[in-house]
Amino acid sequence: MKNTADIWRFQASLSLRLVIWAAASSVAGLVLLFLAAGFWRGFGIQALAWGAADALIAGFGLWLGGRRRRRTADPNDPKLLEAESRKLRRTLWINTGLDLLYIAGGIILASTLGRRNPAWRGHGWGIVVQGVFLFLFDLIHAQSVPPGALSAPPRAFSDPAHQPFLLAGGKAAALLVHGFPGTPAEMRPLAEILHEQGWTVQGILLPGFGSQFSDILDRGHVDWLETVQQALATLKQQYAPVLLVGYSLGGALSLQAAARCRPDGLVLLSPFWRLGTALQRLIGPLLRPFLPRYFRPLHKADLDDPKLQRSLHDFFPDIDLQEPEARAWLRELQVPVSVIDEIMKSGKQGYRSARSVESPTLVVQGTEDELVRAENTRMLAERMTASRYLEIPGRHNIVDREGPGWRSLEQALIEFGRSIRQDERIRA
Repeated sequence: MKNTADIWRFQASLSLRLVIWAAASSVAGLVLLFLAAGFWRGFGIQALAWGAADALIAGFGLWLGGRRRRRTADPNDPKLLEAESRKLRRTLWINTGLDLLYIAGGIILASTLGRRNPAWRGHGWGIVVQGVFLFLFDLIHAQSVPPGALSAPPRAFSDPAHQPFLLAGGKAAALLVHGFPGTPAEMRPLAEILHEQGWTVQGILLPGFGSQFSDILDRGHVDWLETVQQALATLKQQYAPVLLVGYSLGGALSLQAAARCRPDGLVLLSPFWRLGTALQRLIGPLLRPFLPRYFRPLHKADLDDPKLQRSLHDFFPDIDLQEPEARAWLRELQVPVSVIDEIMKSGKQGYRSARSVESPTLVVQGTEDELVRAENTRMLAERMTASRYLEIPGRHNIVDREGPGWRSLEQALIEFGRSIRQDERIRA
């Protein structure tokens, strides 16, 4: 997954795309200029003129971006990247507005002078075509400008609980995989339960999460799955039986890992595999080119709302919502859609892998979960031949020991763990 926060790379890519359009437009314009007459000759003249202008603009953009990067002391300075992002985004939005004027001007020209003169009509529609392209080009890129270097929230994830852990126990081992955008901390209550039952328990940190949040744009589905698979394979070499426990996104990754490197047991907690309604999933790909690539979910949010504060503490447990610095960070936080794409990819691959999972599986779902809906989890569980499905009271965060379904989850996990260890003794 490429680091789309590199504004310099983005600027160069934008200019190169404009060069390609300029070259195609200029070639088409030259052909029409010498081989056509009337309407098409006028159209060709505009294609050639706009192609030349676009080439000059693109060339200047490449030169200016390179010059700025070479002249600055630190081209990766977060403040510089943020300033460059704002400047480029503002320029593209201004251009988008001007493009509408070009389109309007072309229509006026074609409908006035062009009514009696085919060449002028060609000039008018040539302007319209160029204006439409530039409008879409500027609009899409204005919504795609990266926000600059991502940074972790102030003092968040400083608690050692957010780091990977290993609780030494018996010969049986469990691997715990957290969700998005969690850390091993959210899996510790489950780890303590299993450890008390004599299990050796390992909690891993997925790449780009927790204290590595600033690297999230460089990480994705492949990195996350590789981390889970490697940890599972290592435990299988040293322990038996091995239990794999995945929560939310961790559930999707655990499904894939279980299909490739079979554990002795699998536990899926609120396993994510798709978002939204059927209608949203249908129209989403159609609207995607015109939607922002980054969105600021908290820009105008009421940060004093107790419900929102509880949710934010789930995402960023150590953040102090009373600190001005932390509030400013939250308001300016831009979430890249590319990360959501990687999460969606993990969910889809997890669903596809479900039929290949042969391990005994316990699936636990909160009845009031609005993120991972119960009907979707039931559908997932039905794809697995050796699964036990359980619904408990609670929303998505059923791993919270203060939740209404915690006791039910605790008991189900203990019983399932015992059955896995009993099966191992029978096989031995």
